[in-house]
Amino acid sequence: MPPRIWIDADGCPNEIKLVAFRASHRLGLAAFLVANVPLAADGWPRVTTVCVSHAFNAADDHIAENAAAGDVVVTADIPLAARVVERGSVAISPRGEVYDESNVGHHLATRNLMQDLRAAGAIQGGPAPIRPGDKARFAAALDRTLTKLLKGAPPRTPRCGARPDPSELLDPSRMEGYNARRRAGGCLAETLVIGCTKLLCGTATIADLMRADAGQRPHLLQFTTEDRPLVVWNTTRRCNLACAHCYLDARDRAGRDELTTDEARSFIADIAAMRCPVLLFSGGEPLQRPDVFDLGRFAIQQGLRAVLSSNGTLITPEVARQIADVGFSYVGVSIDGTAATHDELRRKKGALDAALTGIQNCLAAGVKAGIRFTLNRRNAADLDAVLDLVETHGVPRFCLYHLVYAGRGREMVNDDLEPADTRRIIEHLLDRTKDWHRRGIATEVLTTDNHADGILIEQRLAAEAPGRLADVRELLARHGGCSAGTKMANVDARGNVHPCQFWSHVTLGNVRQRPFSAIWTDQTNGLLAMLRRKAEHLKGPRCSCCRYNALCGGCRIRAEVVHGDPWADDPACFLTDQEIRRA
Repeated sequence: MPPRIWIDADGCPNEIKLVAFRASHRLGLAAFLVANVPLAADGWPRVTTVCVSHAFNAADDHIAENAAAGDVVVTADIPLAARVVERGSVAISPRGEVYDESNVGHHLATRNLMQDLRAAGAIQGGPAPIRPGDKARFAAALDRTLTKLLKGAPPRTPRCGARPDPSELLDPSRMEGYNARRRAGGCLAETLVIGCTKLLCGTATIADLMRADAGQRPHLLQFTTEDRPLVVWNTTRRCNLACAHCYLDARDRAGRDELTTDEARSFIADIAAMRCPVLLFSGGEPLQRPDVFDLGRFAIQQGLRAVLSSNGTLITPEVARQIADVGFSYVGVSIDGTAATHDELRRKKGALDAALTGIQNCLAAGVKAGIRFTLNRRNAADLDAVLDLVETHGVPRFCLYHLVYAGRGREMVNDDLEPADTRRIIEHLLDRTKDWHRRGIATEVLTTDNHADGILIEQRLAAEAPGRLADVRELLARHGGCSAGTKMANVDARGNVHPCQFWSHVTLGNVRQRPFSAIWTDQTNGLLAMLRRKAEHLKGPRCSCCRYNALCGGCRIRAEVVHGDPWADDPACFLTDQEIRRA
């Protein structure tokens, strides 16, 4: 059953309650605010207030008697935490401390000792007050806990007066899929990627994939075989930064002839009718499009899962609250190294501090946020520092992007690493991934834009965990390598449709003249036909003969820029000739 959220209102700060309310709204979960005085939760239709008697411990007793296995209880009261953990619930303090069966006994013993010392006069004062960083830690802990509990949870009928969102009444057939995706939890930072944590650490299996609704579960979207694409929409060309590797060559001004609000709504309704799983609001900087929140809300009402790709610098606490209120599932923020490196690549002093603040504001508002890191010569030495930052700040997702030579990225061809250096870095990233998993750090690690990474994981498992090798090979086969023209589509700010965001020089059609659904399913389009059967068209002496070309296919844009032919070898492949040779 999906978890419910129980909030012990006594001693729970209002800002912590709001984080829990937003999580309830975003994930479609019932929440209960329990106190011995009447409280209001106006504007939060999934939150039910429960007023108990003034009897001693009445609120604690109500929660302990009603919280079930798999529920989450927000409380600063450790004895209550111990009671609900015994029933199979998970307790989280307003400071972000997670209490479960492995540690609650220790916390209870420490609490009792401190009470005895205070009673004896050995120590003075009570617990320290809530600090600003505690709110972010609580939001991150709640998000990680709910994500873990939601994976695989079947729907539960709302109880105790929990009411559906008014938006769910718009179109029952369409909202049924939306509600299923909300109940499934997790997040969609970067789909159609190599899920290092999932593959290397065994957190996704063929058994998971075989469930009837696997195509709707966010944590398995990297592995589904459906051709309804994830759509990246460049909402605007305008951006407040001028990053060196921007694939769009965005500027600090709006482009001419961008889709109007009405045109955007028609496009969104069309891809929703196609049952595309995700709409990624990108840019430029999407937060510089004035109607982005209205369009995000419309997309979610239509049944799409909406995520944001941002540079993070414009995400103030108020903007983060708006993102949460709209219901965006995830915000991916680009971080390219330490302050000196990041600010140089972003071409703006203070950009790193502003981006990190944006991430913390998202987490504090209950919005899952993650870091995207584009690997190149200028920042390779900073990778460990960024991973340390991810761990320190409790960021739930990290995705490494390999450099693709598009937009201003074409100017950085010589800044790409040598393939052997890239391989060493990916090997190191896999080591960090395993270390995090071993230590119980819930951050998910992914890579994208070089599918040789998946082959490297397969090779590791052949040596370290051969019993899982068949599962991983099947998952990689279902992933299918480069997704351009198949599971990935791009629509630019003017409505032009491209095979992916890096193919901006090739237009398949325009949504102003023809619906996206008609463009994407046009079987007479020669390029789409070739991209959907890539292995048959590869020409390079390595890619065409590679034993893994059905699992990878290489990056066709890198091949085109370096060799002048999109079907030539991917120059960034780090596998050796011996490794790719067919048996």
